[in-house]
Amino acid sequence: MIRLSRRTELIHPVRTMLFYGAQVIVYLAIVMGLGWSWGQLRFSPIQRYYFVAYAEASVGVATGSGSDHVKWIEKRASGRVWQIADPEDLVPASVGAAPFMLSESARSQGWSELGYDNSGTYPDREIRNFLQSDVFDGHSFSVLILQPFTFVFAGWLCWKFFDRWRKREARDRGAPWDPEYRPNTLSQDLRLFFRQASGEVKANANRIRNGVASWRKLQAEAIPGATVSPSRMAQRGAAIPEKPAAPIAVSVAKPTPIQQSRPTAAPSSPRPLKIPKAQPVEPESEPKPVAVSPFGKPVAEGQAETKWDISKWIE
Repeated sequence: MIRLSRRTELIHPVRTMLFYGAQVIVYLAIVMGLGWSWGQLRFSPIQRYYFVAYAEASVGVATGSGSDHVKWIEKRASGRVWQIADPEDLVPASVGAAPFMLSESARSQGWSELGYDNSGTYPDREIRNFLQSDVFDGHSFSVLILQPFTFVFAGWLCWKFFDRWRKREARDRGAPWDPEYRPNTLSQDLRLFFRQASGEVKANANRIRNGVASWRKLQAEAIPGATVSPSRMAQRGAAIPEKPAAPIAVSVAKPTPIQQSRPTAAPSSPRPLKIPKAQPVEPESEPKPVAVSPFGKPVAEGQAETKWDISKWIE
C-alpha cells in the first residue's frame, strides 16, 4: 500500500505482483541459460573443471586473501611419481562416474590411471599462474568474464544500426504518409540490407584499389630510371613497346659543277622594325564662357554685349 501526498491509496493487486515476480524469474533464467551456453561453447571440459578454482584464485590475488583449497587431477602409474595431468592427457569419459579418462598419448607414455583425491591448500598467486598458463591458454580471468558481455554489446550495436536503417527505409517507402503501405518482413529487410552492404563494400574496395594503383603509378614516374618488366605489362594488358630499329644510313651525292655554278640567293636580312613615335596629347581646352544677357538669351559670337541704361526709366 502506497500513501501519496493527497488522500488516496493505491492498492497493487496480487496478479500484478505475480507478473513482476514472473518477469524477474524469466530474466534470471535467460541470463543463466546464456551463461551456461557460453561456458559449454567457450571452455573445454578440463577448463570447466578448474574454472571455480581459477575464479577463487584470481579474486584472492585481487583482494589479497592468501591461499585456497584446490583439488587436482593426477595421472598415476606404479613405480612413478604422480603428476598433475595436462589438458592433452585427458579426454571426456563417455561412461562411468569419473569425468575424464586417460588419452592414448598419456597411456603410451606409461600412465595407467587418474586420481581425483589429491587436494591441498596453495597460495592464490601460484594457483592462478599455473592455471592461466597451463589450462586457460594464457587468458586472464577478467578477459574470460568480459568476453560474453563484449559480444552482447557488439550484437546490440549491430541490431540498433540495422533497426535504424530499417526505419529509414520504411519512411522512404511511404510508411508515414501512404495509407496503403505494407511493411516488409524481417527476412526481406535482412536480404536487402546485406545486398546494399555488399555493394558498398565492393565499391569501397574498387575505390581503394584504384587509389593504390594511381599512387604506384605516380611513384614509378617520380623515380628516374624505373621500368616495368614486359611480363607485368602483358599481365595488365598494356602494349609492350617495340625495340627501336637500327638507324638507316643515307648517302648524299656530291653536287655537280653545274649545280655549283647556279647562283644562290643571298639570305635576306630582316628589315628593321620602325615604331612611330607617339604624338604628345594636349589636354582639351576648356570651353569659353558664354555671356548671358540680362534677359536670359545668349549673346551671339562676335557681337558685343548690349548694356541697358535703366536710369532714365527710374524717376
